[in-house]
Amino acid sequence: MFKLIASPLLILAATYAGRRWGPAVSGWLVAFPFISGPIAYFLILEHGAGFGLVSVGGMLSGVVSDLAFLVTYSVAARRGLRPLSSLGVSLGAFFLVTALWTAADWPVAARAGMGLVALLVAAQVVPAKAVNERHERGSPWDLPGRMAVAAAMVLALTEAAPWLGPGLTGLLSPFPVFASILAVASHASEGAAPAVQLLHGVVMGLFSFWGFFVGLCLALPRCGTAWGFVLATGAALGVQAITVRALRGERISPPRATGRSA
Repeated sequence: MFKLIASPLLILAATYAGRRWGPAVSGWLVAFPFISGPIAYFLILEHGAGFGLVSVGGMLSGVVSDLAFLVTYSVAARRGLRPLSSLGVSLGAFFLVTALWTAADWPVAARAGMGLVALLVAAQVVPAKAVNERHERGSPWDLPGRMAVAAAMVLALTEAAPWLGPGLTGLLSPFPVFASILAVASHASEGAAPAVQLLHGVVMGLFSFWGFFVGLCLALPRCGTAWGFVLATGAALGVQAITVRALRGERISPPRATGRSA
């Protein structure tokens, strides 16, 4: 029930946040570990602390895979590729980096360091501001369609966890479900510029994702499951407060419904 309800509600909230405050805020919101955090908790409850801790390490590594997706989509969209073509090449980048991680056995400090460096680079590569393009009103079925796809993708990924094992489950759990749905929808209905702006927001939001799983990797062995998740959530919220100030400083605004650039 959680998987079927929470993910569509997050898509709904992110879509309306984007309409109210701009696409970057929409992307920033969906990057918070609303889904991966509870998935990690359920994995520990169902499969034990050892399975869960390995999965959490994979989720931390998955930040780099997510960033590969975001940077590739941004470059593809700005070079004129259509939404589905941009999605295809960026998903290829995600799975390529994920495959490379399966052959790695790095300690938490190395995974955290690589994730932070990748975040800092991606925040510069994916532009915060873009020339506004014409906004076209989507179909009345657009939002329900996004919500249905999100629920189906999250359900499929999490139900496959027992067959994938802890390492691969962790690496695939950060699969960019929400980023891909929102980016393609924004790209198709509004153009490349708002989609890239949304992706910049996702990059900024992934700092909190990184903070959550760094905190979880450090706290679980020392504090146990309950306190580990409490401390990790506190770390994520602290990082999120910093990144929202950065977004405000960039003065990102939603695109206007005109044919002229801002």
